[in-house]
Amino acid sequence: MPLLRGQVIRAYSGDMRSEQNFGYWNAVYLVCACFLTLALFACATTSGDRYRPGRLEPYERDERWLVGILAVQGEIPAESSYTGILTAALQEYGRYRIIEQEQVRALLEQAEFQRLSGMVDTRTAQQMGSMIGAEAVCITTVEHVRYSEDRTTAFIAWIDRQAVELRVTSRIIHVSTGEVLAATESSVERGRSEWVAFGFLRRGGFVEQENLRDEAMAVALQTIATGLSERAPRR
Repeated sequence: MPLLRGQVIRAYSGDMRSEQNFGYWNAVYLVCACFLTLALFACATTSGDRYRPGRLEPYERDERWLVGILAVQGEIPAESSYTGILTAALQEYGRYRIIEQEQVRALLEQAEFQRLSGMVDTRTAQQMGSMIGAEAVCITTVEHVRYSEDRTTAFIAWIDRQAVELRVTSRIIHVSTGEVLAATESSVERGRSEWVAFGFLRRGGFVEQENLRDEAMAVALQTIATGLSERAPRR
């Protein structure tokens, strides 16, 4: 049966409204896409603690304790550059006289202390300090390391995150008496993020777990050096 004129008009109007709705939602989708793209490239991809150096007046040479820096111990690889980072940071503040790291290593190897395994206690540290001719020794320990990954999803985007949390303690011990001359600790978190929208727009990215740990350790050890220097007693 042929359509009446009114039915034709209503059908045409319905088609027009459908096209308008389709166009509206396309516009909304486009605006959201633009917004997410702009937000994606404005997002930070590195997070966590940063080292903020302190300003300290150095001591006169005869006011500084002669310190041997023992190898950083704890939940870390046996061969690492962490002891060197701590040594360099302490030297910059000029509140301790530091025995060169190579000299410390050579003297301890000569005394066969390299055979020690596990954590170095106070008494052993005093013996090691006597062997290298130090007035005091610095014992630094990584007490805790935790690595994690997670994902947060929102609409048509998601964020992948990785993070390392660690805690480091350090103390400087008088070789003769075992007295703690200075002590401090540092808790640090460092992370990376990868922001993804629509499955193909990406910003940031992950790094190797070891690299992230090294970043966190560098911040922690530099902070440790600041704390030990702030608390450094004069001779």
